Formats: sequence, structure tokens, C-alpha cells
Amino acid sequence: MRELDVPARTRIARSLGAALILVLIIGAGIGFLLLKDKGATNDGGRSAQAVGAGSSSGSGKGRGQAEPSEAVKAAVRDTRVGPFDESHPAVSGLDAPLRKAVQQAARAAAEEGVGDFWLTSGWRTEEYQQALLNDAVKQHGTLRVALRWVKTPETSEHVHGAAADVGPASAAAWMTRNSERFGLCRTYANEAWHYELREGDACPEPKADAR
Repeated sequence: MRELDVPARTRIARSLGAALILVLIIGAGIGFLLLKDKGATNDGGRSAQAVGAGSSSGSGKGRGQAEPSEAVKAAVRDTRVGPFDESHPAVSGLDAPLRKAVQQAARAAAEEGVGDFWLTSGWRTEEYQQALLNDAVKQHGTLRVALRWVKTPETSEHVHGAAADVGPASAAAWMTRNSERFGLCRTYANEAWHYELREGDACPEPKADAR
């Protein structure tokens, strides 16, 4: 076989080198696109989680979720909410077992002649809980006394979706007599309207107050 002359070998070497560089460039481009697509997927997942958190609880932060909208902040201040209105954040923000138990109690109350049964308060934002505590301090004069009626945002069962206040007085009275049938307990002796999900086989004696 005839040996290639020097210029020919040089041209071949240059061609191979150029081809190698082209391959490297194409590979780098493909790798970049793959990484970009992966990043977009991850960002999309985080966004969906953030939206889901805000929707499920109506929520707020006390529950480690995104800042609630102004509409949600306003809605949770409603003091007459139907227990079956799961579009309302005060209802949808309750823990599912508690929400189900309250709804079962509401159905039974209606069947037994209780004309009205609503939530005067359900899930709350931290902001609303703090406002209630501030009002209680003004009403009772000191924080110590106010805490008998209203907990801090950090300790409130409402902020964590674990408590529901029932009204009007006739419904609260019916709940005092019947709540255990549905796994619900009156938590505080000074609040006939405040109910939480039972832990254990029977409800404990209500605490004197929220403090």
C-alpha cells in the first residue's frame, strides 16, 4: 500500500480532530437540554406542591404552608359556615377525620330536630388567631386571663386544623350530650362550643379552660 504523503496525513488528522470537536459539542448540547428538562420538571413539582398546600388547608402558615390569599384571610373570619361547605377554608382546612366527624354529627342533629348547625369557627390562619388573642387581651385586661379563652397561634388547635367551634347555642348543647357518638370531645369546660377529635376510647373530663 502506498504511504500517504505528509500533507494528506495532516488533512486527515485535522478532519478527525474537527469531527471529534463536533461530537463533543453535540454531546454537551444534549446534556444541557436534559439537565434543563429535569430542572423544569422539579420546579413544576414544587409549584404544584405549593398550590396544593394552600388549597387543602386554606392555609397558612401555622401549618408550614404558603401564605394564604387575602380572600382566605377574610373567609376564615366568617362565624356562620355550613359544615358541608368544603369550598370554605374554615371547613376544608380541618383535618379530614375531624371534618368527617363534624359532618356526621350535623346530619344526626338535623335528623333529631336541631334546626341549625353551623361552624362559628374551624380552621384559622395564624394572623386571625393572633387577632383574636389581641382582642381577648383588650377585653380581659391581661394576657394571662385572655389565654383562658384564646390560645396563641403556635398552640391553637384551630390553626392546626384540629378543632371546630359549633353554633348556635342549641347545636352546642346538643353536641354536649351527643358528641362522643361521633368521636368528638368537648375540650374546655368554659367553651361549650369547642370540639376536637377524641383520642382513645372515651373523652377525658374537659379542662377548666384553654390555658
